[in-house]
Amino acid sequence: MNAAPGGAALSAEQSAAAVAWLFSSCGGCSPVLDALRRLAVERLAQGLQEPPPPPPPGKLLPRPGDMAPAAAAAAAARKFLNQPSRRLKLPAPPVALHRLQALLADPAASVRDMAEVISLDPRLAASLLRVVNSPLYSLPVKVETVTRAVAILGQRQVSMLALAAAMADMFQDARPDLLDPTRFWEHSMASAVLAHGLALAAGREEPERHYLAGLLHDLGRLALHAMEPDMARRARELHLVHGMPEVEAERRVFEFDHALLGAMIFSDWRLPHGVVAAAASHHDPSPGGNDCALVVHVANVAAVALGYGATAGEVVPVLSPWVWEDLDLPVEKLEEMAAGLDAMVEVLARGE
Repeated sequence: MNAAPGGAALSAEQSAAAVAWLFSSCGGCSPVLDALRRLAVERLAQGLQEPPPPPPPGKLLPRPGDMAPAAAAAAAARKFLNQPSRRLKLPAPPVALHRLQALLADPAASVRDMAEVISLDPRLAASLLRVVNSPLYSLPVKVETVTRAVAILGQRQVSMLALAAAMADMFQDARPDLLDPTRFWEHSMASAVLAHGLALAAGREEPERHYLAGLLHDLGRLALHAMEPDMARRARELHLVHGMPEVEAERRVFEFDHALLGAMIFSDWRLPHGVVAAAASHHDPSPGGNDCALVVHVANVAAVALGYGATAGEVVPVLSPWVWEDLDLPVEKLEEMAAGLDAMVEVLARGE
């Protein structure tokens, strides 16, 4: 595996042209978008991120009234999930997932209870300790046991991280034809790292909750491709060949998008509300909406801008500028997080 999602270094002119296409669908100017454009130019010029492919030959504009209203989209997504032939293609939630959810909801749960649940799954325990020992925390000593991790970070924080590890492990073996699993998980991990850093910098409670939401926000996309690859391929063609935004292409083909599907799956599994909200609205947040959803919205845009798109050729999604204003952070903070992003993804996504 490569050390970063990079390629050959581009000239200044090539970098500027690539960034113009990369940011062609993300809305107007704002301080945070200007900072992300500048970072993308620098990273492309240094070969730190893969250049986007050439733009498609022409845009396919949506027809008026072509999209299903919200209620119809929800009904279509529910019908899609309830098809027996499709249900079998989703991984079954591991036993540890249900037990971790119970621990999160139980104020009387002890450190021993948590350690026992996590220790039942050695892969889960290893994944959790890798996160705890990563640059995400930069602890002065190596943490070797779940009990020690709880003592340092706190029980609820470790519960969130363990839940994230359990969910990631659950989907690691899903390998749809149209999705590069390495690229997909790098995007998920980059979004998680950025969401954690943004929440921490903005003084939000429980940055681990935002990490969890960032890690899982795009799993609806993975589910779409795994459950109905032919329809996903048609939506992909609308996106890549005709330049239609990917979410819009999904709505055209499926009558709903990956965000709604992911939120529905997570709601059925009774995952924390922030995870459901971030999945549902990471492309289209609402003022006054769930805090995790707002943070993940920015993290998702930043991850794609910095070369961590979930799919090849993915352009930067639309950013709602008011969300950045709500975080009340200087753009320098985003630049600071971008500087360490590759190293964090290297450790967390690839297990090195």
